[in-house]
Amino acid sequence: MALTTEEQAAVDRLADYNAGRYDATTNPNGFGGDGYLTEIPDALNDTAAVAAAVSRLAGEANTNAGTANTKAGEAADSALSAGLSARAATDAQVLSEAWATGTEPGGPGTRSAREEAIRAETAADSIAGSTVPDPAPANAGHLYGSDGTNVVLLEGVPVPTPAVGNTGLFARSTGSGVEWASLPVVGGTLVTEAVQLVAGLAYTITAPAAVTLTLPLAPTAGAAVRLMDGESISTSVVHTVARNGHTIMGLAEDMVLDTPGIDVTIWFNGSDWRLF
Repeated sequence: MALTTEEQAAVDRLADYNAGRYDATTNPNGFGGDGYLTEIPDALNDTAAVAAAVSRLAGEANTNAGTANTKAGEAADSALSAGLSARAATDAQVLSEAWATGTEPGGPGTRSAREEAIRAETAADSIAGSTVPDPAPANAGHLYGSDGTNVVLLEGVPVPTPAVGNTGLFARSTGSGVEWASLPVVGGTLVTEAVQLVAGLAYTITAPAAVTLTLPLAPTAGAAVRLMDGESISTSVVHTVARNGHTIMGLAEDMVLDTPGIDVTIWFNGSDWRLF
């Protein structure tokens, strides 16, 4: 905040006015030859200039004070943010240490890294000295189990190999081995004559003569029907499953049921009827 050259000159002349240099008694030159004052107008102009300068300087001072207040507020906000960041860092460190070495850091049932290491070490100690059978080629496809002390090979219990044809089946024990099987359906609709099959139902065929079973025309993906022979099929009696516009196992052919005792589920995968 500084005075302009003109403002500074006006201020300097005020000292002369106050000292009485332009008083009519002590300074006759303050009057013109015709009796009019010649210096008073200049004094008034200087007074106005000084007043304007004072007003300008006051405005600049207020502006600078506002800027200072703003900077002070920004500094306070920065200090608060720094404090919050420091607290968050401290909390994160405490949480990290809890998960590394604490006890149930996330509540009951959770373990810190130290607790998990202790658990693993305890588990390893509990099986010290136990044996595991050799995974030799001769043992491929067999189950392993615990006999209470060691892991042993379950002799004579081969595991069935998953295959596309086994889709939807489950593994069940036969007493001496494991095989794929379908879930049994209790009962079923008796078929004694040609029938339009409905998805989601099971049918037991008891017809004494050949009949046609027609698959649904517009099945949705996942639709399925189950067909079971109820002592109907023989060398002289076979039945037909009409595909009704869709392929069966990729073939544009109707399916023939000619195996006595057959129990088959036919399901739709979205474009083709599949068997399992």
